Amino acid sequence: MADFGNVTKTLAPLIALVATTKVQGTIEGALRKKMIAASFINSIVGERVYPLRMPDNAILPAIVYTRITSERQHTLDGAGNLTYSRFVIDSYSNQESKNGGFAESIAIARAVQATLDGYRGPADGVDIQGILQMTEQHLYDSELEIYRVSQDWMVIHRE
Repeated sequence: MADFGNVTKTLAPLIALVATTKVQGTIEGALRKKMIAASFINSIVGERVYPLRMPDNAILPAIVYTRITSERQHTLDGAGNLTYSRFVIDSYSNQESKNGGFAESIAIARAVQATLDGYRGPADGVDIQGILQMTEQHLYDSELEIYRVSQDWMVIHRE
């Protein structure tokens, strides 16, 4: 049987630090709050801004955001606190949505772009150094009859 006593003793100060540290918002939460707070986005999707995937039978239009990768910067002294996170933000719509179809997906994507692109500053307790839109593609799922505008974003933030 393995003896984990030394590992536990070594990790005890770190565990105590984490247990007593107040955790502020995450970058995911900060992006969601910024999108929901934007009046034009909110007027179209309300609070239907989801992490990773839409719930089953979700009402459209909606937005889904996903962190794809994160690269944490390091210095010669060790780990830094600057992180480059790549996100995909998808704007979904269908013919039955309020304004219907592809034009609505484009309108949502433009509102996301106007809200996030070039932003720098605090958001939900996260120090955002910059948000940059990288790419965009337009998609249609003929089986589900859903329009999607998919945008790649680089979010530079401190953790």
